Amino acid sequence: RRCTCSVSAFRFGAYPVVEPTRLHRPVLEPRSTLTPCWRIYDSSIRPTECSRAKMIAADETAQGEKHSNMNALAMVGKSTSTLVALTFFAALAYKRDALMLSFFIGAIGNGIASKVLKRVLNQDRPDDLEMNDDIKLKPNDKGMPSSHAMSLGFIGTFTALRLKFTAVPIAIYVASSLYYRVETNLHTKEQVLVGIIVGTMNGFLWHDLTFGTSPFIPSVCLMDTVSTHLLPASGVLPVQYLLIPAVVGAAVVGSFERRISRWISNWKMSKDSIATGKDD
Repeated sequence: RRCTCSVSAFRFGAYPVVEPTRLHRPVLEPRSTLTPCWRIYDSSIRPTECSRAKMIAADETAQGEKHSNMNALAMVGKSTSTLVALTFFAALAYKRDALMLSFFIGAIGNGIASKVLKRVLNQDRPDDLEMNDDIKLKPNDKGMPSSHAMSLGFIGTFTALRLKFTAVPIAIYVASSLYYRVETNLHTKEQVLVGIIVGTMNGFLWHDLTFGTSPFIPSVCLMDTVSTHLLPASGVLPVQYLLIPAVVGAAVVGSFERRISRWISNWKMSKDSIATGKDD
């Protein structure tokens, strides 16, 4: 009976009805591409894990961009000697006039000056160059000043003074090429800096001498001298004589000189090995 009364009491509202307690469930955030760990319910863990994932993704992206930039930089740096030499020779072969011959003579003199300065200053290249496997043909000459920097400084300055619109592209190209040489331990920053300064100064001086506008020697005009003593009456160098600047340029440019020296040494070694085999 007591049970019946109790049931009746609950039925007619004599006692308050207590609703069952609901378990607390966190509200889930909507899925987002920026929160890859949205399934983790614990709020104290989720931000840490998501932040770590974002940091890893950002680091991988940065590494990929750096790798791409270094590949582009290596492409520019490795091709500098060949590209500049071939472009210069193509312009000389196309024009063959007093201006290009005077320009060529100045470039050769600037290259010889860099070799003389290397012997006088006698400063080695960076020690880490020997451990760089990316440089297959390692130079064995001294490093101060950088002959690449001197050549780029001279050719870039002379060209920019004649063709004003090329100043900015040439500056970007020269900076990229020289930065590659520092990054690969071919030269120190000081060697590159000295080379670019000396080469730029030579470019200014030779430009003034070429056109007879030098404040130091106003009576000298190299174009007139070249036209009078080196060119025929037509004022254009005959095509067959282009072999001379080709050979001289290959002998002065450092990378071609090293390639020729290595080819000669390999040829001598192979010849000696053949002779040794015949003797055996």
